[in-house]
Formats: sequence, structure tokens, C-alpha cells
Amino acid sequence: MESQPRNVLFRDALAKDLDTEIAECGGAIHLAERIALANQGRDPKLFRVDRRKLADLAAARPVKITFFELDAIDAYLSQRGRGLLTLLQKRSILKPLVQSGRIGFLVGSKPHDSNTVLSRWDVLSLSNIQRSLDRHMTGVRFTIEDVLLRSAVATPERSFASERWFQLIQGSEPTTLITFGSPRANNAAECMLSAMFGFPAFVPADPASGSIPPFLFVSSQRLQSASCMAYHDPRVGNSMPGEKLRSQYVGVKVQNETFGLERTGEYTKEYGLLAIQKRRSQIWVVIAGMTGPATYAAEHVFEELAVELPSAGPATNSAVMWGVVETRVARRPGRMGDDREVVSQGLLGDLKLWPHR
Repeated sequence: MESQPRNVLFRDALAKDLDTEIAECGGAIHLAERIALANQGRDPKLFRVDRRKLADLAAARPVKITFFELDAIDAYLSQRGRGLLTLLQKRSILKPLVQSGRIGFLVGSKPHDSNTVLSRWDVLSLSNIQRSLDRHMTGVRFTIEDVLLRSAVATPERSFASERWFQLIQGSEPTTLITFGSPRANNAAECMLSAMFGFPAFVPADPASGSIPPFLFVSSQRLQSASCMAYHDPRVGNSMPGEKLRSQYVGVKVQNETFGLERTGEYTKEYGLLAIQKRRSQIWVVIAGMTGPATYAAEHVFEELAVELPSAGPATNSAVMWGVVETRVARRPGRMGDDREVVSQGLLGDLKLWPHR
């Protein structure tokens, strides 16, 4: 069978991407609005794409398109973590995750009466990445482990020894482990990030000591549960007075710079952490947002990464690949239930390695 020309492959890849975006936005007209938003400050006569043209592109129908319009689409997709240059790239961070044939999802949960409650954002994240992983290899065995939240932890070994998720992260089985949510909401995230970055679990980070992870969640109030990935800083306050915060976290500290939770117009800017490491027979992935929507946005960015994992020997751990995701979240008043909606997301800077190389 002859291989298809690259222009055909590009057309089909772009069509698939735009079709997915149209479905997520609820229509081509809404996608056109988001593309316009991503190109604010640029000439609206050039860097806008008509909804009908977007619908034609998504259906791979013949259509005339300018370089400016392609540039506008690229600006939007880049905010989503995947610009036009990635459409024909064959590398994907997801490929090595399926090689063991086993993937375990560690999902934070809370007991409520006689039920176990999960975050809808974590469930959406899990559903998205499972579909994407399925496309890379069939026959993968997926398991889901509840991580019932405990706010008072003496030591992980004493508190979690009998729990299945904790036994998995002790390296008992060759598998890929993926956890969703911040340490505030998911004890597995705390244990994994502690091991990855080399700081004691459930011991508060102390920036004054000079020895801290490169990424920290910041709270303006005393934390209900201690974390090696979070600290209390009363100087970082709520920039949205009068609004009820849905998270203890009000910002993140990335190396020496602090980014606070802030509202610009109708959007709230929030942040999340991606951390990936090869650990002997396992691969660990932590997708942790300061809020549920930030976790969901970080998952979208993660699955579109076209990078290779750091190398590691058979009996050693690799460096930790980590990055920060910035997302804009809108409120939709009148919507029943959780009225938040992720509008855009993208990496804040480049992916980095820990220890620094």
C-alpha cells in the first residue's frame, strides 16, 4: 500500500483535531469564538476563521484558507497544548505508558454516608486519557483504585500499608500508575510526588529552608493537611473578594516565582502540575491541579505532549520530567451543578527535569 502524501495526512489530522474541538465546544460557532479569543490583539480581518470554514475543515471538505487563518488556528491549538506542528509528529508521551500492558488509575475519593464520592473532573480526566491510551495499544488492562482521603497521616507506611493503591506504588507490579488531583485531595499524589522529588511525605514545605521542590501549591490559610508540595503564605491572598473559593490553594510557586489565582474579565487563571518518572519496572504520572478544572486541563495538555521520557537504567529511576499548566476557567451562571468550564490551557514555559540537568 502506498503511503499517503503529507498534505493529505495533514488535512486528515487537522480535520480530526477540529472535529474534536467542535464537539467539545458545542458547535463550530463556539470554536470560532474561542479562536478569536486566542488571537486578541491581532488584526481581526486576518486572524479570524469563519464557522462555516471550520465546519468544512473538520469534515475534510475542499476549502480555501489563508496562511493568516492557519496561523489563527495554530495560536488556539497551541494554547490547548498542541499546535499545527504536532499534527504529523509520531512521538507521543502516551506510547511508553502502554508498553507494560497494565495501567492503574489512582483516583482521590471521599466517604459520604455509605457511598464513595469522586470528583467529576477526575472522572472526566480518567475517561479522556483512557480513550487516548486505547488508541496506542489494544488489550491493555486498566484498573481503578480508590484513594480514600485521610487528613491526619502519621507515616504513609503505617497509615496506608493495607491499601491496594499504596501496595502498587511500592513497586510490587510492573505497571504504569496515573494519579489525578493535588495532594490536598489525593493521598496517592502526595506519596508519589514525595518519592519523585525526594522530600518527606506529609511534612510541610518550608521555603525559608532553601530546600524545596521546584513546584509548590500555595495557601493563604493554614492547610488542613500537611504536604511536602504545599506551604502557607498569608501574603498570597484571594484576588477575587466576595467569591467563594473552591480550593484551599490560591496560587503556585514555580522555582522563585509565585503565580496567584486571579480573575481577568470573566475568566479565572488557575494552575496545575505534571510530573512523570520512570521508576524501575514502573512509570509514574501525576496530574495535579489546584482545582478540579485545573487537573482536567492538565490532563488535556499531558496527553498531547510529543516528547520522549527521560532514560533510566534497569535498576535506577529516571530524572523527573515536570511542567506547569496554566488554564483559564469560566463560570456559567445558571448551569446546574458545577458551573465551571475550562476554556483554554497550555504549558507555562517548557518541560523541565529534576534534578536539573
